[in-house]
This record gives sequence, C-alpha cells and structure tokens, in this order.
Amino acid sequence: MRVSNSEFVSAWSGESVSPVYVVELSFDRANEDVVYLTSGSVSGLSGVVYGGVLNARTLSGTSQKIQPDKGLASIGSLEFEALDHNLSALQKAKLDDGKGLRGKRVRVWVGERGLQWQDFVLVATQIIENAEILNGVYSFSCADVQRTLRKD
Repeated sequence: MRVSNSEFVSAWSGESVSPVYVVELSFDRANEDVVYLTSGSVSGLSGVVYGGVLNARTLSGTSQKIQPDKGLASIGSLEFEALDHNLSALQKAKLDDGKGLRGKRVRVWVGERGLQWQDFVLVATQIIENAEILNGVYSFSCADVQRTLRKD
C-alpha cells in the first residue's frame, strides 16, 4: 500500500501536475550501494545522482493482478529507459568490483516539480532482470519482488 504525505497530496491536487520520477538502482544485496536516475531536478536528493537521464515516457509497469473467476494471476513488471551519460563507465566499475545489477533491487519514486526529495512517494519496488544498451540508451526490465518467492 502506498503512503502519501500532505506535501505530495497538495502538489498532486492542482489542475496541472509536472511529475518527476526517480529510479533508485541498487548494486548490492544490502541496498547500501545505490545510484539515482531522475527525470528532472530533485531538491534535497543526495548521493550518486544522474539527473535528467530517465525517460519518463518509457517508464511503464503493471502491478499484481488476480482474476479468480478465470483462475489467473500475474505478477507485476516494470520497464524504463535512461540515457547513458556515463552509466556505462559506472556499470563497468561496479562489475570490476563484482557488483552487477541483475537480481538487485530497483525502486521507483514519484514527486512533482519543485517538491523536496523527502516528500516524494515510493510507488514500486522491483528486481532487475535485464539491462541492455543500444545507441546510448539503457533499457531496463524488472519483475515484482514477489517473483523471487515463486518456486516455479
């Protein structure tokens, strides 16, 4: 369940909203070695930040869906793209240290232009399945964290 704060609710209740997305990539299982990819500027976000590289138009995902009348259930997924802007150099350095992205946590946060980082809201937590680069653009494919609990 998503928890919204009053600043977020206030920003999103206006007539027009300019959303800003932040994707947090983790390079270790403890989720301490993280970098942030943003679709715009975010005040108060610190750490390793690649600002403006996230393509918000390609950010798409599905959540869990259960259709008991049809006997169907699906687990969520997430896909997004980011401009390289030195991500290749970062990934190479991390891989040289034995840290890769596959199987690691990715979190998606949403806010509004002008909103402080602490007022952004976590909207998805997924696990990275694949990351590919083509023509200077990374494409990431992720699966819901619950997929890791599934035996078959």
